[in-house]
Amino acid sequence: MKIPQLATLRSNSQEDVATFEQDSEVIGWEFRDIQEPSRLLQELKTDTLPTGCYLDKEKIESMFHLQLAITKALMNVRNQKQKTHSIYSEMLYCLGTDTKVSHAFKMFGISSQSKHCVVLMLEKEFKPEILEMLQKRLGTAQDIELEDRSSDFFGIALQGH
Repeated sequence: MKIPQLATLRSNSQEDVATFEQDSEVIGWEFRDIQEPSRLLQELKTDTLPTGCYLDKEKIESMFHLQLAITKALMNVRNQKQKTHSIYSEMLYCLGTDTKVSHAFKMFGISSQSKHCVVLMLEKEFKPEILEMLQKRLGTAQDIELEDRSSDFFGIALQGH
């Protein structure tokens, strides 16, 4: 998913815009029927899984909700207005409406009850072995089409977007 053209209006040069857009491609996967979600949570806390944004899919309202959070996080980082320390925690934070980062982690992050997981990552940080590692731990990955607003990722097609 690329940041929308609107976000490039504050840039000082076209080169800055092109570099930022290339560096801000986000890719994502869905993992269903997670086994041992409490173990997954522990692995996230101890940094034994690849760096990324790990979300409880059941807490995300729609594909538009997810796209909006990603876009807002990318814009916040680009404009140096982020509230968190990484792009991944910023994506999670931007899903919520509260100003507390901890609330966003509790609301949208992986919990010991999570059954379905979404993992987001900057494309520039992706390596095939990362996906292999995730699939060994979480099961078969299904690509998420972040560009497609008509996606039926949440069980219903989003019409008119």
